[in-house]
Amino acid sequence: MPHSCRLFQSARIVVPERLRTDAFGIGSNGILVTSPEPISVEAINRATGSCGGFLVLPIASLDNFYHVVTWLDTSLFSQMGVVATLDNTVVDIVFPRSNGVQVHLSLILGTVFVHLVDKVQITS
Repeated sequence: MPHSCRLFQSARIVVPERLRTDAFGIGSNGILVTSPEPISVEAINRATGSCGGFLVLPIASLDNFYHVVTWLDTSLFSQMGVVATLDNTVVDIVFPRSNGVQVHLSLILGTVFVHLVDKVQITS
């Protein structure tokens, strides 16, 4: 989906359904955004019944410890997602509310892990 945008201009790009993440699990639908200039990318879910969004972080700014901050209504759910930016990306997820249950993942470039959450702690 090549796209160009001029300085100080924004663009809305609709992601094809086949590239959208599922409710949970591991998929190979990561999206790589490249630019020769610094850019800001926000993702907004406008699907019916959804209100999610996130800021897409540049690979150079990534670290190895994150908190998933979310709000959970008792009748709804929240999601968290991790995208592998390199082959053999190792991710450890701790679920504090589930007696410290941990998940250890080794993901390849472009792999996306999505999970329904209430409270988690992620390290990589």
